[in-house]
Amino acid sequence: MSLPQELRQWPQWLVSGSDKIPVSPRTGSHADVRDRTLFVPYDVAVDFAQQRGFEVGFGLTPEDPFVCVDLDSPSTPEQIDRHRCILDAPDRTYAEVSKSGAGVHIWCRGVLPRGVRRDKVEVYPQSRYIICTGNALYPGAPVKDCQQLLDS
Repeated sequence: MSLPQELRQWPQWLVSGSDKIPVSPRTGSHADVRDRTLFVPYDVAVDFAQQRGFEVGFGLTPEDPFVCVDLDSPSTPEQIDRHRCILDAPDRTYAEVSKSGAGVHIWCRGVLPRGVRRDKVEVYPQSRYIICTGNALYPGAPVKDCQQLLDS
């Protein structure tokens, strides 16, 4: 798995099994993503996940600079066009195919007061666990500032 260093350096990692429920490698139990004491560094999460056949994921918090835009599998022409506009934004930031293979997670830096959901587009600034696949759409792309995209 090849995730950007910008994400790996933050010690906000959890793991999950096939049910996608976050688990803390610190306790081996289900984790509330709002409880930062349950997070571990990236390498610890990867080791724990590999030993158990789990996935690794990032816990978004109000203290980190990240926002994840989750494009779920579109089912209408309007949704397909909206997703295309978001993915074709001029500054390509790190984006990866989601665990299901039908969606995309776009990682960026920016600020939003709360999450937003609309028509197969979800935007999460905090209190969310996002499984990271490392299946990059733009290999080598860093996590960029996307405040203009988030504002729109």
